[in-house]
Amino acid sequence: MPEYRTTAVILTIRDYGDIDRIVTFYTSDFGKVSGIAKGAKKSLKRFGAALDLFSHVDISFFTKETLSLVRINHCHLKQSFPSLHKDITSMSYGSYMAELINEMTAERVAHRELFHTLIKLLSLIDSSPFKEDYLRIFEMRFLVASGFRPTLTHCLDCKQKLEKGPRFWFNIPRGGVVCPSCALNKNNLHPVSLGTLKLLEQAGNLTLDKIERLNFSSQALEESREIMPHFVQYHLGKELKSLKFLEKIRG
Repeated sequence: MPEYRTTAVILTIRDYGDIDRIVTFYTSDFGKVSGIAKGAKKSLKRFGAALDLFSHVDISFFTKETLSLVRINHCHLKQSFPSLHKDITSMSYGSYMAELINEMTAERVAHRELFHTLIKLLSLIDSSPFKEDYLRIFEMRFLVASGFRPTLTHCLDCKQKLEKGPRFWFNIPRGGVVCPSCALNKNNLHPVSLGTLKLLEQAGNLTLDKIERLNFSSQALEESREIMPHFVQYHLGKELKSLKFLEKIRG
């Protein structure tokens, strides 16, 4: 069996038998991979404290085409994001991003930009003051990377560029915005201001080293909170457990 080495983020961990663990990790080179870590509960030399939720690791594994699970050989910790484990809100943020990746990406399909986005946002949540902005930024960049980028710069119906006006309307099933004139007598629309649309568009366009400069106003957070998570769940086709928990905390 060939051995592969890559860098990864641990998305899920569960016990398997008395000493093994089943681990799902998102890698820079192979996308999402699930594997078994034999003896993970007792082998400090091979795994140590690296097999922990959200950990950024160097990992090696063996694989066979006939097996759905790879065999994890070694795991070395690069970054642990300790603050995500100390605060329930930060941990729920990390869980939401990990669940999005786990539920909405295919096995063994690499997307390096999405991998680096995950690392960047986990680092910001771990090291910066608490900001809900980071969730909205991650959602937008995740949608862009996944091919579900919403239309935020022009009206879906009349195609006019959105330049003036106090309010526009977002249609979740159609994945974009309609202007006030085209929104007349239509249902399932969410109000959104031009400022919020511009912030979300920037979140999808800016390079990773600049995204922490984005600051959402209270209005922008409220409006985007009613749009982005529900748009993500619409494409997933089911409710995310971590999002339900986030709403419970906020409530």
